[in-house]
Parts: sequence; C-alpha cells; structure tokens
Amino acid sequence: MDDELNAAYDGRMRKRICALAVCFAAWMLLALGRAWYIAVPARDGYMAAGERMARREVTIPASRGSILDADGVELAWSEHFYDLVSTATPRRALSAEEVAALKKILPSLDESGEYLRRNLTPGEVMGLEELIRSGVRVRIVVRHERRVVDSPNVRRRVGGVRRERGITRGESGWEKEFDRELSGSPGRMSVMLDRNRNWIRSSVKVLKPTRDGSDVGVQWTLRELEQENGEAADAAR
Repeated sequence: MDDELNAAYDGRMRKRICALAVCFAAWMLLALGRAWYIAVPARDGYMAAGERMARREVTIPASRGSILDADGVELAWSEHFYDLVSTATPRRALSAEEVAALKKILPSLDESGEYLRRNLTPGEVMGLEELIRSGVRVRIVVRHERRVVDSPNVRRRVGGVRRERGITRGESGWEKEFDRELSGSPGRMSVMLDRNRNWIRSSVKVLKPTRDGSDVGVQWTLRELEQENGEAADAAR
C-alpha cells in the first residue's frame, strides 16, 4: 500500500516539475523573443523614441551689432560672460565631494550666492566641462551685457535695451531706432540631454542658422556727441 502511495506521489511530483519546466521554458522563449524583437526589428523605433524624449530645441541668440560713430569708434557694443550656477535642489545641496572638486578649479568659489562664480575664464570653462560630464551638479550659463561709452550725452542718445525671451531688444534711443539692423535673427538648434540634464555636444543639430546683427553708424563723432547741447538727433549714416 505504501509503495503504491509513494509511486502515485512521485508521479504527481514529476508532472508538476514537468509543468513548471514547460512554463519556465515558455517564459524564457518569450523573454528571448522580446529581447530579439527590441534589439533587431524594433531597434530603430525605440532609439528614435528615446532620442525624441531626450532631445530639446533651443533658441540661439544672435550677437547684437555695435553702434559706431562717424570715425568707426564703438559707442555701444555687447560683451559676453560665462557664469557658474548650481543645479542642486534646496533639499539636496552640493555635496562636500562636489564642492571640493569645484574648488580645485575655482579656489574662490562662492557657495552661498546665486552664482557660484562669475566671469569664468576660458581655461576655467574647459576644466569645469569635464566635471559637469562626470555628474557634478553645476551649469555654465552665458550672460550678455550691453556696454556704452562713459559719456552722459552718448548714453542718452544710445538709449537702453531689455531682455525679451532671451533676446536683447532696443527700448529707447538709437538702440530702439535701429533695433532691426542691430538685432539680427536668432537661430534654432536641437540637442540631446544626458541623465544630468547637460548638453551632449556631439548631438547638436542646427535647425535654423543664426544671423548676427549688423553694426550701425551715426553721422556724429564721439567728440561731437560729447560736446552737443542735448538736442535730439534723427539721422544715421
């Protein structure tokens, strides 16, 4: 009797084991088939979808032209500076290791301010790019500033500018009068971002080339403008 029970039990166990083996083999075949499908027939589709998710379109500001006097001396011009800012969140501030790595390149790092460092040199920018690629949570941003000759009369005549969606526009004076020529035309590009939201330089695609602004000349010399009595001028050379 015991032998019969043991034989029946062994038979049931063999059936269960065979059923489990069949299920496992079927699962393995499905997994391998899915992996083959993703790696071969659907590879291009998945790669394109992943690129679309990681790719962003960015406006490329055009360089604003200069305002020149009758002798070709710059009365107003643009300068570009590179600043370093943190991308860490208030809850997850830069770690001691990140700060130490940054201070090897920037000993005068300001950990408490909005800008960790302003007016980076080209050498500092190159050194920081390697740290950024390694995952340090900082970003280099470009700052555009409009410069004008240090003369009250010239400043009044040149006028002011404003930043409008990342583009410099003339707000008054000659900056406004000749805004179309000075502004040029911004471009567009697309770029992929890595896991730290940094640009992957090799992925940059220019969608629309930038047309830089043109220089504009006025009919007065700097000396004449500095000596004028403040009457409005309305002509350009």
